[in-house]
Amino acid sequence: MKTFQQPYLLLTFIILALSIPVNTCNASTVLAVDHPKYLEDSPTMILSNVHIVDIENRRVIKNQDILIEGDRIREIKQHEPSPKYQSDTVIQGNGSFVIPALSDMHHHLTSSDFDFTANTPGRQAKILEEQIKYGIQGILNPNISLEAVNYLKAGSKELNEVLLEMTGPSIGPKNGWGSHQVSTKEEITTIIDTLLEMGIRTVKFTYDDMSWLGGQMPVLNSELLKHIVEYAHSKGMKTMAHVTDLERAKELLRYGLDGLVHGIVSDRVDEEFLELLKANNAFYIPTTAVYETSFNFQQSVKRQFEYNIWEEFSEEFTDSLSNDASRDMWNSWWPKAASLKTNLSHIYWNTKAVYDSGNLVMMGSDTGTPGVLPGISAYYEMELMEESGLSPYEVLECAVVSPMKYFGRYPLQGLIKNGAKANMMLLENDPTVSVRFIKSAKMVIHNGKIVSSR
Repeated sequence: MKTFQQPYLLLTFIILALSIPVNTCNASTVLAVDHPKYLEDSPTMILSNVHIVDIENRRVIKNQDILIEGDRIREIKQHEPSPKYQSDTVIQGNGSFVIPALSDMHHHLTSSDFDFTANTPGRQAKILEEQIKYGIQGILNPNISLEAVNYLKAGSKELNEVLLEMTGPSIGPKNGWGSHQVSTKEEITTIIDTLLEMGIRTVKFTYDDMSWLGGQMPVLNSELLKHIVEYAHSKGMKTMAHVTDLERAKELLRYGLDGLVHGIVSDRVDEEFLELLKANNAFYIPTTAVYETSFNFQQSVKRQFEYNIWEEFSEEFTDSLSNDASRDMWNSWWPKAASLKTNLSHIYWNTKAVYDSGNLVMMGSDTGTPGVLPGISAYYEMELMEESGLSPYEVLECAVVSPMKYFGRYPLQGLIKNGAKANMMLLENDPTVSVRFIKSAKMVIHNGKIVSSR
């Protein structure tokens, strides 16, 4: 065995070894350290020894190092105990699981309490920013004021890099459910032209008298419904509808509807419905969270708060929304809500049936409805989709991959791959065993920056 012949050489070697600057973080601790990089081309962040969830190929790629440069994934390679590259920030994953960031395809960017006066464009922009901390990189807002559309489009670069699809105010009948209330084709034409000029690509309208919840509202007639779809299509725009009744949904699909922003609650879907969806390449968003909250207000709200892992909601707010008074407020608006719990079986059955038929299902919670809470409702919706019979991989597909593909962001977003956006979540436990393990999330990275950690 060789030994150092000169003691001072051994001492010099030890001093040099101890002087190398190394900054590492484990998955539950983030350290801000300003050490210089080792190499000129070193990555700005390294996630060391993590398991990557490959959603499309239904596999977990174990023991990987993810090198991030700026806002992109620069390189993914097998973990090395002594890596070639060093960085200012090294996250010691210790076998954590990495998934791409999520999308919530029914999100109103409102606060989910009963104070609707607080829903100003500024507040909606703040909620949008907060969703990034929950690992949500894509949002579809199916009913938002034109003022808020302009405000959000003029927002910061950070917010503009979130996939944000907005329909503007929804179209509905006079004295009915909808923000743009119309009674003529000419009014519809004017509204769609205005939306198009604002750069909006999708028209949303309602076809629901709300009688199933205890309301009784007028609905648009067939002539006007057909005109919405046909005129929007003539302008290169897509159409989506708030409709919860099976027969009405099939009527709209026959006109060429492109998507349903709620699951069907009236009945179990049939083969004709599934074939119409497929013929139109139409999407289906179950919004199970809003149905659970509508029919079981207190129980649903309490289940959502179990996902308050980033502690964004105060105990005071939690108590105010899960008390008897809030439940009674909701039931006073919709007196039939509590009696519809049996219809929940249709919601769950339909989600599974639509997915298994090969149609496009996307995760959406209807966040912003009282009791459906920003951020945590997306996690809750994923749990409910798993309860519908979808596998964890299938739920992740609906929440991660499908929205990005539908809106043309894939593969830049929606997967962990070289060159993709560095938008991801680190979880302690394996989400392919159950999506409920999103409760074990320890870190959110957005555009290559740590935005949440615990």
